Amino acid sequence: MTISEPNTNLSYDNIGWGFGFDSRTNDYKVVKIDSQVHVFSLLATGSWKISRVGAPPACSLSNRGPQRFINGAIHWLASTRIVGNDDDKRHSILSFDISSEIFREIMLPKTLSGLNYCFPSPIFYSITEYGKSLALCVGATRFISLWVMKEYGAAGSWTQVLDYTTLEGIPKPLGFSSSGELLWKTESGELTSYDPKTSKIKTENAAKGAYCFAGSYVETLVLLDQPNLSRKRPRTGE
Repeated sequence: MTISEPNTNLSYDNIGWGFGFDSRTNDYKVVKIDSQVHVFSLLATGSWKISRVGAPPACSLSNRGPQRFINGAIHWLASTRIVGNDDDKRHSILSFDISSEIFREIMLPKTLSGLNYCFPSPIFYSITEYGKSLALCVGATRFISLWVMKEYGAAGSWTQVLDYTTLEGIPKPLGFSSSGELLWKTESGELTSYDPKTSKIKTENAAKGAYCFAGSYVETLVLLDQPNLSRKRPRTGE
């Protein structure tokens, strides 16, 4: 299924894309954020609209990782410049509720919110899902950790649940496999998995420089390219 981009007369560099399921209206939606919020309804209307509920916050969306759909909301990594210090940023997670179309900024753990991507050495953040909870993987020099938000939206509930020292370079965390293994890509281009239960590590060769990401999905019988057919209900009797 191919969707045309929404019409806009503005040129905007800070663009975010997202996809999620609206359980309230039983509809799949595509979201584009630039200077406005554009929402495409796949099943209900098959067209774009501009959301008038809330404007996007004054922050920059990161292009270092894919969006995640968790708890009925799309999540992106974001950063905001600190007033009085243009070289410093505060990092956070920007969420967009797919039903209410309301934005929310979720603070990172205090020990992470002020860490820059490139100083003093590169740090990679990756939003993921762990046990149906919002989680954040952090990769730094020969080190990878996992933080889980025990209570959704409560910044004080971030808990570090994994702390692992890697063998080389700066790992780029990708997320989790269906069997619960933590995935990351090494600087040498290897795709690595770590099983927290057994502490076993597996590596596979991947093309160096190739873009990799891990995402979760739910199987469905909905035909996105035939929305009218998908919404028809089978007859139950005469």
